[in-house]
Amino acid sequence: MTLICIDPGHAVSTAGKRSPDGSLREYEFNRAVARRLAYHLERHGLKTMYSCDIDQEADASLDSRCKAANSTGADLFISIHANAFGDGWNAANGWEIYHYPGSVKGKPLADAIHARSKLLGLTDRGVKASDFTVIAKTIMPAVLIEHEFMTNLAAVEKLKAADWREKWAAADAKGILGYLGISWIEEKLHWAEKHLDSLHSKGLINSPEAHRNDLDGYMSKGQIFAMLDRIAK
Repeated sequence: MTLICIDPGHAVSTAGKRSPDGSLREYEFNRAVARRLAYHLERHGLKTMYSCDIDQEADASLDSRCKAANSTGADLFISIHANAFGDGWNAANGWEIYHYPGSVKGKPLADAIHARSKLLGLTDRGVKASDFTVIAKTIMPAVLIEHEFMTNLAAVEKLKAADWREKWAAADAKGILGYLGISWIEEKLHWAEKHLDSLHSKGLINSPEAHRNDLDGYMSKGQIFAMLDRIAK
């Protein structure tokens, strides 16, 4: 079975990596999209793994992320990021994707994801080559995706929005599937999806992506009490 290693960049402990007003930490976006990407790939019969503990606060080293992918024999490596330019708000915006220079298989993977993502209507910054550690030290076809700029006022609102995170995850998944010769299957949304997103927007639940795959599961008493406490406040 094809194994995809998803690399959600950074963690709580990573210095910087946030919007100028602090309303978005990059790792939050990266992990949300990584979870949604894993969901879409798995529902198409692929196996996924993360390059690090996606719930830990301490950032995993770049070398350890590469080692995790290499040691498990992952077939593809997808690094998820949000971009930034400078220290304050500015006009830089758009989507771009990187592969390792001269990579015979990495560039076609980047091209396949690019073909789907450019349909989102964002500024297309194109397919680029770079020697970023996570795509230089991994032995399988690897790409690093910068989905938008945290330093752009309009773009950061997209990065924080659940519907845009889903759009990016779906576009990334469609590109990966296309590269592998697998047809995209539209999913029938669970009836509770809209309520999950609504509760998250109101601050009543955290990490909606962690619950999206188990909407028919049960809540613990602790979770119920926590939600009731938030409502009471």
